[in-house]
Amino acid sequence: KKQIRVLLGPNTSQKVDRALVNISDASANIAKLSEDVNENLKTILTPETAGKMQRSLDNFSLAAANIAQLTSDLGQTRQELDRLLASLSGTVDENRPDIRRTVTDLQYTLRSVAQHIDAVTYNLEGTSRNLFEFSRLVRKNPSLLLRPGTPEDNATTQTGITP
Repeated sequence: KKQIRVLLGPNTSQKVDRALVNISDASANIAKLSEDVNENLKTILTPETAGKMQRSLDNFSLAAANIAQLTSDLGQTRQELDRLLASLSGTVDENRPDIRRTVTDLQYTLRSVAQHIDAVTYNLEGTSRNLFEFSRLVRKNPSLLLRPGTPEDNATTQTGITP
């Protein structure tokens, strides 16, 4: 015993007793805490709360299943898009000469239109003036639509005066 006291130092027995008391107190505190937690859980985890938690877990499970389905669908969509892109690439490759010819023809047509646009607009302007004059004469003398002839002839028949 003396050797143990020498190794552990003075008042070893008192220290051990205090340690045992502290362990006993800690054990009692843990037991009390456990009781308090159980009581709190009983008030928190009512059947209604447990039902809500179960519904939440069910909803999470459903959401996870939906996400898994969405992931699968997105994978299939990606495969379809890959096939579509490959098909479009093949179509473009096959039709590239025709597309180039079409673009060349379109360039020729646009150059031709650009070269002749002044003549076309000049003729359109003349036609517009003629239509304006025609509509003015018809408004002035609607009988021109029924009796053909020159405006001078119609003026003579209406007024009785010869020019």
